Order: sequence, then C-alpha cells, then structure tokens
Amino acid sequence: MNIFFTCSYTGKAKYQKYYDLIISSIKKTGVSLSSPELDLSFPLPNVVPHFQKIKDGIFNSDAVIMDVSDEGFQLGFEAAQAIQNKKHVLVLSLFRDFSQKVDNRYFHAAKYSELNIDDIITEFINSLRHHEDDQRFNFFLSAKQVQTLDHNATKLNLTKSDYLRSLIDKN
Repeated sequence: MNIFFTCSYTGKAKYQKYYDLIISSIKKTGVSLSSPELDLSFPLPNVVPHFQKIKDGIFNSDAVIMDVSDEGFQLGFEAAQAIQNKKHVLVLSLFRDFSQKVDNRYFHAAKYSELNIDDIITEFINSLRHHEDDQRFNFFLSAKQVQTLDHNATKLNLTKSDYLRSLIDKN
C-alpha cells in the first residue's frame, strides 16, 4: 500500500517535529511512503513543478495523510483533489477534529498528539485494508432498476458503483 503524506510548507518552522512524528508513525505500519518531506529532489514551493509533483503523488497513492495544523487553502485543495480521485484522506490537526465538518466516505480526520498518533495512523491504515475494493461482483438488472439506480446516483452526484457501495456500507 502506498501512502502520500503532505503538510504545510509555511508551517515547517513551527510544526516540523510533528511532521517528523507523523512520518515515523506511518513508517511503523510498513506501508510504502512518499512525501515532499522525504524527497530532497522535490522542487521548492510556489513553483509549478512542486504542485505537479504533489498532484502526481496523490494520484499515484492508495491514500493520503496530511497535517493541517497550519491550515491553508493549498492543503484543502489537495484534500479535495484526493477525494475527487477516490483516495481515502486522513486529515490530522493538533487543534481540531475536522471529521464532523466533512461528510464523505473518503474523508477521515482526527485531532492528534504525541500520545495518540501511532494509534490513529495504525487504525487508519488498517481501515484502508478493509476498504480495498478487491472483489468483483457482476449481476443483472432490469431496465427499470438501472434507470432507478442511475437516477439515484446522479441525484447524489455519485457513480452507480459508488452509490451501490454506499447502500451496502450503511448496513
């Protein structure tokens, strides 16, 4: 499993020890980790290649973990990109738990500290293994059922597959 970690560049001076703590916690789970924090060849921020590399990191990952203790527009945009690409996103903050603010099956959040970060990361990684869509299931529907499925999925701005999964996950 490939995890992409990102955080605020402007928050580095204040939060670097916490960024390092999160990276250490992710590494303990045994997943593959990529991050601008680990890549010395990563371009400097405010340069197009920097943001393209982050976009590529999100796209090529199975999930994204980000520290938003230093809140900013760019991190929100990156979280939205990841969710749009159907990547599970864990949003961590030292100050706020955003889990009640965003209702999306791909969005997860927690307020963390040095005492609970390992548990939060481990729980998230373990839940990803549960969410992996590794089983294919085909079945036949009537034209009326397909029409209803399409109507309900469109109304919720979901694909038909995502709509069916959401119905199953509710039980």
